[in-house]
Parts: sequence; C-alpha cells; structure tokens
Amino acid sequence: MGKQLLIIVIYFLCHICDIEAQVRPFEQWGKVAFCQYSQYHPFNIIRWDNNWELLLALRTPQTMAELKSKGINCTSSQLTLLQIEGLISCNDSQYKTEMPVLDSLQTTKLRAYSEEMAKHIYIQTKSDFQELVTYLKKVELQDNAFSIVFSYILDGKIWKQFIAPEKMKPYATWSGCCWALFKNRSMQCGTNTYDNYCMTWIDKQPQFLWDIPLQEAFYKPFIKDAVEYKKIKNDSILKLAVGFGFAKPDGSIRVPLIPQNDSSFPINVCADSIVGKITDYFASSSKIVSLQQEYGIEDFVIFRTILYHEVMWNIVDCLLNDKVISLPNVWKNQREEESYQIFYVVHD
Repeated sequence: MGKQLLIIVIYFLCHICDIEAQVRPFEQWGKVAFCQYSQYHPFNIIRWDNNWELLLALRTPQTMAELKSKGINCTSSQLTLLQIEGLISCNDSQYKTEMPVLDSLQTTKLRAYSEEMAKHIYIQTKSDFQELVTYLKKVELQDNAFSIVFSYILDGKIWKQFIAPEKMKPYATWSGCCWALFKNRSMQCGTNTYDNYCMTWIDKQPQFLWDIPLQEAFYKPFIKDAVEYKKIKNDSILKLAVGFGFAKPDGSIRVPLIPQNDSSFPINVCADSIVGKITDYFASSSKIVSLQQEYGIEDFVIFRTILYHEVMWNIVDCLLNDKVISLPNVWKNQREEESYQIFYVVHD
C-alpha cells in the first residue's frame, strides 16, 4: 500500500512539474514565423503585455471571467486585438488559442517523425545536392553553397509548390502562420527577402550583417548594376560592396545572380529536381494527416508548414554531417569582408 501511494505521489509531482515547465517565458520556446508583415510582426504582438500568458492559458477554451478567476489579467481590447491578429478565436464567449503551441511531448514526437522523413528524402536527393555544389565550385560560388541550398531551395522555391506566406490567410498587420515548440533547436536558420535580394540568417547573426548590407541605399543600386551590367559601375556602391565582399575591386560580382524563371539554368535544374522529390514524398505520406488530427491543428496547410520546417532543418543537418555543405565562414569568423556568403539576388 505504501509503495503504491509513493508511486501515485511521484506521478502527481511529475505531472505538476510538467505543467509548470510548459508555462515558461516566450523567449524560452522554439519560435517560428512563416509570414509577411506590414507593420507588426506577430511575435511583437505576442510579447506585448501578458499576451503570451493568455495564449498559453487559452489552449484550453475559457471565458474572460474564467481567466480572471485564475488570476490572469486581461481586457476586452486586449482579447479583441489577439482576435483580429489571428492568434485567438472566440465562440460563444469562450476564447481559444489558434496559434499552434506544441508541448514537450508533441515537440519530441514531431521531431522524431520529421527526422525519419528527412532521412528518406535525403537518400533521394543527396546526388542532386552534390551536383549543385559541384556546379557552384565550377563557377566560384562555393562560398554561397549553404545560402543557395537552404534559402533559395529548401526555404525558397519549395513554397511555390506548397504555399507562400502572402497567399495564406491575412490578418490585421500580417499574413501567414506562426507557432511555438517547447524546445529550441541547437541550430535554426531562416531567410529574409527584400524584393529580389535575399539573406540567410541564423540565431545570433553578427550585427554588421543587419546594417549596411540591408540598407536600401546600398542594395537597390547594387542590384540594379549587378543585374543590368553584371558588374558594379557606381563608385560609391562599389567601395561598400568590396568592403563586404559583394564585389571585387574591378566591379565583378561575387554574390550569386539567379534567373529565377530560367528552368535550364544549372542551379534551377538541381533545385527543381530537389523540390519535386520533396513534394512528392509529402504527397505520398499517409501519416501526415493522422498526425495533424492527433495534434488538433485544423488547417492542413498550417500543419504541413510546421512539419516541413522541421524536415527542412533535418535535411540541412544531414548535409552538414556528410560535409556536402558547411556553415558560412562569416558566421564563424564574423568578418565583414565575408558578408557576401549569405546573400544572393534573384531576377527575371
């Protein structure tokens, strides 16, 4: 009897600890936003006031009165803002979180499945990635291999076959979807696009990469000369471009210029083959729908987007482990003259 009671007490304490572990500050969660925004990024909104506390609480639908009875402060205008920004919904006075928030068990299970998917996909696509890297070496663009593989292909062209954030449901100040996972990945990267100028980023990106290279006064004339003349003619822009490694002193370009609509361009040949194999694998997997139902995420496109992001990072892990690609030196050395390694330009 005493032993049974001890087991019950231990189980209860573990359950309480698990619940407390799930209620952590927003910054301690793995956060992903697949979105376009006009003024406010959804994560800015989540960080305001106690909005994250509300989102965690409203994973279980409840009324404003029920929230306040638990000591969770909120106002009508606060809940209305979260509604118009698509982060919660309201049905018959009961509010519910719409942003997917995956607890520890859900995160672990999702990542186990994504890793399994990635291994199957990697077997089918490894030769395509190797062919791409061989071409990049041939045209002296091997320093940009990571950026092309990740941002242009895995986090770029793929969305034309799945769905781009701007084509997802729009809210007041943004469109797309965002979600939180219980655990951060050890390495997570993403892509920012400014018109046809693209940058690969990583957590703890060196600050200088967010400065001059992302100022319109630099990149717009740089792109104009690069696309029109295949070299930089503007002297003031050339000086900056050389300093960040974007161009050589003679004006020749060091960042990839990719004609996105030319299917015969070697980078696009490899990219289209990789994208086709990934989308075919997703289309043939019957487990995705059952996993979506288990997680209670009603929108299939949103669930597929969440799952694919995990698969995408797993594929990158496979490529890094096999040394098909390597992390850009600019992230390791933090030298301004290596900035070009995480940028590329797409054009018609």
